Amino acid sequence: MGLLKSWSRPLCMVGKVANYVAHYRKKVYTLARKKRDLILLLERHGTAEELTMAAEAVRESQIRVLEAKRAQVPPCEANADRLRAIDEEIGSWLKLPVSDIIASYRERKSKLTGK
Repeated sequence: MGLLKSWSRPLCMVGKVANYVAHYRKKVYTLARKKRDLILLLERHGTAEELTMAAEAVRESQIRVLEAKRAQVPPCEANADRLRAIDEEIGSWLKLPVSDIIASYRERKSKLTGK
């Protein structure tokens, strides 16, 4: 009987059962792959249409990662600031123009390669 340790949960989690568990790690790996695809297209001088599609894929994947991260945070007063920050980041990714996404990856590529 003495082997079991009791652990405390935040009050916001008491009595709540998660019926959805986000596959956060899988979404992070997918995001990394989409970012690599965009960088490869930039290195290979892809067409504007290819770059646009790749940048949109990065945006969608980033939003999915943030939504999965948000799903892991229990909604309660203690986590209100964390949830608000994640929601604001999702909003900023939704508003970000595709051209800005491409430009930021082009800039990262040039910093890494010195070209």
